[in-house]
Amino acid sequence: MNSEPALAIGDMQRLLHNMIRVGTIHSVDHGGPGKPALVRVSLGELVTDWRPYHEARAGGTTTWNPPTVGEQATVLSPSGDLGAAVVIVGLNSTGKPAPSSDPNKTVTKYPDGAVIEYDHEAHALVATLPGGGTAKLVAPDSVTIDSPQVTITG
Repeated sequence: MNSEPALAIGDMQRLLHNMIRVGTIHSVDHGGPGKPALVRVSLGELVTDWRPYHEARAGGTTTWNPPTVGEQATVLSPSGDLGAAVVIVGLNSTGKPAPSSDPNKTVTKYPDGAVIEYDHEAHALVATLPGGGTAKLVAPDSVTIDSPQVTITG
């Protein structure tokens, strides 16, 4: 009968410790045709190998909003194996706070200062672009603006 455990206690502790870890995005590979986007995550002194990250949608509807270096992320590693890990991005932090704390608003703020905000209580949509910004609406058949009052300034 073998009295040695299959895994040393130190190995078991390391695997347990690695199951769920919080770190920061170290680097981003934006992928390309036939190549998925991947990230490396700093976990203290350790930097993971290239790992996939969760996008908001990746089915019939798809999104592209890659993480940025320094963004906080959670690394989920089945059985503690960092080689099988997936990365969940989007943890707000003191250095990268949420753009709003209003529960009635959905807000997206971009690195150049552009902001798109929808207030579902006030039923108001606001898109604000920085200086030099442009906006374009493309429709192959028609565009309809249906409102009792339209104001255009410039």
